[in-house]
Amino acid sequence: MFPWFIHWAPHYPFSGTLRQSVEPHTRWFFDSIRMGAGDGRTEQQIFDAYSYGTQLGWLIEVLLPLVSTDVVSPKDADHARERLVAAYKQIEAIKKLNKEINEEALLNGLQSLLNHDPDAFRALIVKALQLNPKP
Repeated sequence: MFPWFIHWAPHYPFSGTLRQSVEPHTRWFFDSIRMGAGDGRTEQQIFDAYSYGTQLGWLIEVLLPLVSTDVVSPKDADHARERLVAAYKQIEAIKKLNKEINEEALLNGLQSLLNHDPDAFRALIVKALQLNPKP
């Protein structure tokens, strides 16, 4: 047999690997969030818990009765307000946890730099002290 022939051999259905991820890949969206505008990992976790549409729906249900009581009943508005408050508490917990994770990772990196290259560590600290917070 000719070993080069295998490259031009026909591929029949079910003749190759059948592993395929069908989960949509939306990570690109959260990875493209600018530094300072948010943390992509935090945004992804919040989105996984409460989609933007869900959050927007709750806001609409809470705010609409303030301008017109015939669109959303007061009972539905109260229920939406309760869900919004619960979501807010969970979102704040996600933010706090990610802040702690980020701080720990930064401290671990700084400790490693200090252990391996004290001069580079000191230079980095000097640069960090010159940073100004962005509005």
